[in-house]
Amino acid sequence: MGNRANTRHTNTTMERLKYMRMDLILYNI
Repeated sequence: MGNRANTRHTNTTMERLKYMRMDLILYNI
């Protein structure tokens, strides 16, 4: 159970990083 929670947390963080990168790319353009 704990492992699943950890993976979920990491997934959310990765998604946030992706969104941040997308924003940076849009700003660059």
